[in-house]
Amino acid sequence: MDFPIDIHADDCGECRICPAACPYEAIEIDTERNVAVLDQEKCMICGICAPACPIDAIDTYYYDPNALKGYLESKMTDGADTLVIYCRGSAPSDEELVEMVGVEEFIPMAIPCIGRMPLDTYMDAVNMGIERIFVIACEENFCRFTEGAETNTTKMLTAQMMLEDIGYPEDTVTLLRNTLVAEVDRDACIGCGNCFALCPFDAVTMESPGISNIDPEKCRGCGICVPYCTGMAIELKKSEYEPLSKKVEAEVERTEPKLVVFGCQWSEFRLLDNIYEEHLPEDIGFIELPCSGRIDPLHVLEAFKNGAEGVLIVACPEDLCRLEEGSKHAHRRAESLKALLEEAGIDPERLQLTEATPRIIGSFANALEHFKQNMKELGTAKKVEEGTG
Repeated sequence: MDFPIDIHADDCGECRICPAACPYEAIEIDTERNVAVLDQEKCMICGICAPACPIDAIDTYYYDPNALKGYLESKMTDGADTLVIYCRGSAPSDEELVEMVGVEEFIPMAIPCIGRMPLDTYMDAVNMGIERIFVIACEENFCRFTEGAETNTTKMLTAQMMLEDIGYPEDTVTLLRNTLVAEVDRDACIGCGNCFALCPFDAVTMESPGISNIDPEKCRGCGICVPYCTGMAIELKKSEYEPLSKKVEAEVERTEPKLVVFGCQWSEFRLLDNIYEEHLPEDIGFIELPCSGRIDPLHVLEAFKNGAEGVLIVACPEDLCRLEEGSKHAHRRAESLKALLEEAGIDPERLQLTEATPRIIGSFANALEHFKQNMKELGTAKKVEEGTG
């Protein structure tokens, strides 16, 4: 499979469901052959089309039913009987997850879009002994894949009705919603206006006397505003400054050689999730960001101060950024950070930025290998001194 989604023309049943399901108009019917055809340039790899196909004529490289089933089988040995499926773009913190589902022991399953969850996975789960399934989706107007949350609602209700028909309780499948948006601490805001100027979604307004306000209906949780806030008055859940700092320190300490990657959660699917065996290499410390635009210079400097040999920022290609301008801001930050490192006596080549996309199978893994080789050639690094920056 050269592209992560493949429509088998020979198996196509001519039902025309997949063109209707695709939110990007990337699937059309070839009228001469009367089969569905995928336009790879338009496809955004949401995967919504695959579970919509009634005869399984569409293959996906990420999150195919067999991989999801295998993941569940491996986790069932832990004794948990609750499955929590959630969109990675709106995933609550671990503490919030426990509060939302009401149990401390559960099997987590994070996927790029809830809309791509196959109906078979719900049935496989209960057949394996899962008693409750919680589905945590974005608000429908927040979905990064346009119609994923809406599609999931329909599918989840179908699964619940099917399970009720065969005797399962009506609450076997429960839909919950969560949205990750930035919030302003009004007492800390100094009215610099950076967030207002930089927000790609026009979610920020300036109120008298010069205090920022973020509209949760417009905010998309990119986090671009957070590192630009001169008063450190903006926080984004699951991407707060202190927890990320602790994560940076832990990842530098854990790995050898000490290499740290700050990666956009949309830049790669397969390696970032625990559904596959080929997850992140043990010699790479990884800090997942809601968007590469959330990269904070302080976190990068902390990585070097704690002994990192190199830092890699992984962004999506600018024309494929799921959050409008995140990749552009990541590039700007990387350039300014290189200048800071040079002033601190650190080879600026120890900070690198690369682009990766799930549209190209293996691009993220190849970027990691290239980064590791570059750092090996540079040799041992000098620590950033205390107080730098």
